[in-house]
Amino acid sequence: MVLKSSGELTVFDGAIGTVAQKRVPEMEDSLTDTLNLSQPEVIKNIHFDYLTAGARVLTTNTFSSNEIRLSRSGYGEKAKELNERGAMLARKAIEDYSGKTKEISVAGSIGPTGETLVPLGDWTFDQFKATFHNQAKALKQGGADWIIIETMESLREATAALTASKRVGLPVITSLSYGNRGRTSYGVVPASGAVTLDYLGSDALGMNCGTGPNPYPEIIKTYSQSTSKPLLAEANAGDPRLEDEEAVYDLTPEQYLERIRPGLTYLSGVGSCCGSNPSFTKILAGVAPEYGEITKLGPGNETKFITNNSTVVPLNGDTEFEEVKVNAKDLRDLKKKVVDDKVNMLDFTGVSRDPEELENVLARQFLQLRSSNPLGIVTNDSDLLKAFLTAYPGICPVRATGNDGSVRAVAKKYGGLLI
Repeated sequence: MVLKSSGELTVFDGAIGTVAQKRVPEMEDSLTDTLNLSQPEVIKNIHFDYLTAGARVLTTNTFSSNEIRLSRSGYGEKAKELNERGAMLARKAIEDYSGKTKEISVAGSIGPTGETLVPLGDWTFDQFKATFHNQAKALKQGGADWIIIETMESLREATAALTASKRVGLPVITSLSYGNRGRTSYGVVPASGAVTLDYLGSDALGMNCGTGPNPYPEIIKTYSQSTSKPLLAEANAGDPRLEDEEAVYDLTPEQYLERIRPGLTYLSGVGSCCGSNPSFTKILAGVAPEYGEITKLGPGNETKFITNNSTVVPLNGDTEFEEVKVNAKDLRDLKKKVVDDKVNMLDFTGVSRDPEELENVLARQFLQLRSSNPLGIVTNDSDLLKAFLTAYPGICPVRATGNDGSVRAVAKKYGGLLI
């Protein structure tokens, strides 16, 4: 099942981690994914309870089961097994519940690595991508119907997860995590998140975690204005507060519904996140039949956009481009080269470096530049283009010189818009 653009609102399940921690308080490791192996009945029963409450999509208990994140807790070698078992447990819960697998689907959960891409961290885009690809393959092998990339805050990491997941041949939903100020911790605004991930080929788009449901209706509406793809929203059960060193979420299911309800008319799917439980699913399932027609506000299919973390620019006859020659020395400080209030198309000359080093250098310059307008590139070098696109957060215009098909292929794969 793919999340649809029309029809009755599809109800997703709720939190797994916070529910599992209550059911297994003696668990030594807070990494609840390991329960897939050590106490599988606990996880299967959580899935079963969500099904009984009315969920029609189960999310696997694999949010942290990528090799990078697992390695920090000594479980790196268990990544494949944890993901396969996580999908199998969700599938087994469905079989125990109804004996049918077609009406209820399993979404294989992929969360962030918990690490940071260069230049702020030591990891490259390709390393993240390889890790996410391995996870997506294992989820598919375990029986997942599609992949859900959750709680992403960096567009670059979300892009790595999306491009990796698409390779396994399952539908993908990509969900970003926005805070109370309406941005992710990396400064991504909802319009940019929606437009960018739509262009990169996510089959559906979402927002989850980050905060309670209060800001969600406005974020949902912005998404609906920015994309025609199906939308999913899963807020936390309020903003947590610490009580005896434990996170406590204060919203009741009724309060959760009241606060997210104004956004439901724009959604194809709804669920809940941290602090929730099957009672939240039950109340959402109770109102789902009221939302059979989805309100669509999205732009026309003819509209093309370029983006960065905080800006979305429609391409039309009024768009002003400025071609800027950039040499190796200019890479020390691009701020001296770009022209304000225009879309700068960078034409690199004499720049020959190791691709990983170039990704690092470019990503550092993009952070320091903080240009209000997206950047673009003029090139016939596919390796340079890949480094540029994997370092860049968003959709950038690409002017390909020559007839090299590899440049066009790289642009299409990593979010470049050929102009």
